[in-house]
Amino acid sequence: MGLTADKLDEIVEQRLRIEKYLDFRFRNFVVVTQKEIADYYKDSYVPRLKARAAGQIVPTLEEARPEIERILTEAKIESDSDTFLDNARERAEIVILSPV
Repeated sequence: MGLTADKLDEIVEQRLRIEKYLDFRFRNFVVVTQKEIADYYKDSYVPRLKARAAGQIVPTLEEARPEIERILTEAKIESDSDTFLDNARERAEIVILSPV
């Protein structure tokens, strides 16, 4: 692919910095309530599972709670980071130093 070991290391290091920043900036402040988990279970999780595999035993809310909490947490992080980036784009100012 034309990547040197140094360039690959640089890319991996950059991705790790981004992941750490996202954890610090967003993940630490995400709160998923019990009501959100119960609503997601009732409105999305169970219907989706039944539609995909009719006749399959549906996990209880308590069994599905860790997975649902992870799904909701990731969705909130994605939403918060999208909002953050949209706001940053709105505040950004481009200055052309030298016309081409």
